Amino acid sequence: MNILAIEASTETGSFAVFGNKGLLGELTINCETTHSEKLLPGIKSLMDSINITFDDLKAVAVSVGPGSFTALRIAISTAKGIAFSSKLPLIGVSTLLALAERVMDLNSVICPFLDARKKEVYFALYKRSADLGLLKVKDEAVTTVEEMCEKIKSRTIFLGNGVEVYGEKVKSILKKKAIFVPKALRLPAASTVAEIGYKMLINGDYQKDLSSIRPIYLRSSDAEMGLAKKGH
Repeated sequence: MNILAIEASTETGSFAVFGNKGLLGELTINCETTHSEKLLPGIKSLMDSINITFDDLKAVAVSVGPGSFTALRIAISTAKGIAFSSKLPLIGVSTLLALAERVMDLNSVICPFLDARKKEVYFALYKRSADLGLLKVKDEAVTTVEEMCEKIKSRTIFLGNGVEVYGEKVKSILKKKAIFVPKALRLPAASTVAEIGYKMLINGDYQKDLSSIRPIYLRSSDAEMGLAKKGH
């Protein structure tokens, strides 16, 4: 049973296929060109390299944000197109959950956070349970770095592209409480989205209606805020 996953919530996009034997393949692309130019060619390149076709898939998983508004729309539209044309279930996975899943630490809080621009970040807080599952201790939110740090009371592991932008500020506020993962593990990965989606598929724990899979934005886009101002 194979599942294709797409992760494109930041400037780095990735694609992965996960199956009964684990990760079958993953491709990561970091570039400034729009994801619309890279998604389908990247998916095709990956699937060709591991001799997998859409007929060999049982589902498609996609990272639904929060993250880049444009990239998320493109990724989810692409995933919906593949799922619809191939008659496959589509599974939406939180980007922050997928980031937190990369950290195996029972003694620390896990804080995935992403640059939301406008001097704000998207973040959530998680903790590993005794059975290694993830428990959410703070819901996804968009706020300033200072307000995020106010929620931190103990040793916390940070990851996400927020580290590149705000790592020094976080360290100056939290001192020894702040731990950063190595750079190679800081970004969302399709392989993690695929593994989470695979478990959700087996458990039947996903929305069955394609139209219900939408981006998690947490705030209005610039265009929406502009329209709102004109309305006043």
